Amino acid sequence: MNHNAFESIPGNKAAKDYITVCIENDCLPHALIIEGPEGTGKKAFARLIAASFICDEEVRPCLKCDKCNRILDDISQDVSWVIPDKDRKTIGVENIRDLRLTLYNVPGESERKFFIINDASVLTEPAQNALLKTIEEPPEFAYFILLASNAASLLPTVRSRAPSVRMQIFEDAELADLLPTFSKKASELKNSDPEAYGLAIRSSVGCFEKAIKAVGSSKAGKASEAAELAGQVISLLGSGSRAKILACFHSQKLSRDDLCETAKMICYALRDIFAAKKGCVNTPMLFFSSFDAAADHTSSFTADALLKMYEAATQGYLDLNNISLNAKLASVHFADSLCNARDRIS
Repeated sequence: MNHNAFESIPGNKAAKDYITVCIENDCLPHALIIEGPEGTGKKAFARLIAASFICDEEVRPCLKCDKCNRILDDISQDVSWVIPDKDRKTIGVENIRDLRLTLYNVPGESERKFFIINDASVLTEPAQNALLKTIEEPPEFAYFILLASNAASLLPTVRSRAPSVRMQIFEDAELADLLPTFSKKASELKNSDPEAYGLAIRSSVGCFEKAIKAVGSSKAGKASEAAELAGQVISLLGSGSRAKILACFHSQKLSRDDLCETAKMICYALRDIFAAKKGCVNTPMLFFSSFDAAADHTSSFTADALLKMYEAATQGYLDLNNISLNAKLASVHFADSLCNARDRIS
């Protein structure tokens, strides 16, 4: 086994140990569940597993041969991805029937073929029952990998036919130390703007791939500015007038992108304060550096007000991304909706 091939996925010792045993014994279950939130590396792990069993090199996966490269590029004829149809959010029974049409076709490039269900959590119940019949008695060369945010979303009968491995969620401190070893941009951001780096870490909620994207985003450098404005707005929502809140937005002369980033930060802040209000001490903070920092704002709001403002902020963020308004009008509309949500409860 090429242990170095799996170094692109940090941590996850339990999952790697399980797959190591499977590779070294050349024995993989015909159905396997990989579970974990979005951004934990499920798809990358599934590709590496497929490559490990399709690669012909002595030490596999080599990640250099044509077979490995085609798998990593998602163009291998022996690795099929099952996803919802474009006009649907679920994977229906017809998708599984389509899978079964090609199930017994022998592999084209190797001795095995893989079917990877990209989000098994959205399989409908009829689709899961159809899949169950398939994984109970598959052809000898066919393997199924089900990616799911939570294996509990699958029927017990499906889970009983497939062992499950869980992708790791990291503590913020672990991610903060880990990212610079994988990303030059992470190292640069950590040194140039520690506040933005911390926000990127917290907003990833422990998911490595999310954190890599966050620190590498073109918006990462602006995160601290958006966070500063969001903090001002939160304070004014707690004690300031509508006029002061509107003036706060006006004084910044925000671009549309800046306003979107600020709206996202306000959503994070309100969510943190609500968690603190409810005493959820184990909830990871997205905006505030600590639970206590969020708790400092709880006396300014009722739980109902926080919920209404969070709903308004979330809708405002969605509108900013989907409705065409110039930045000034958009900032007025967003600020006004926050004030309306706050004042409706007061």
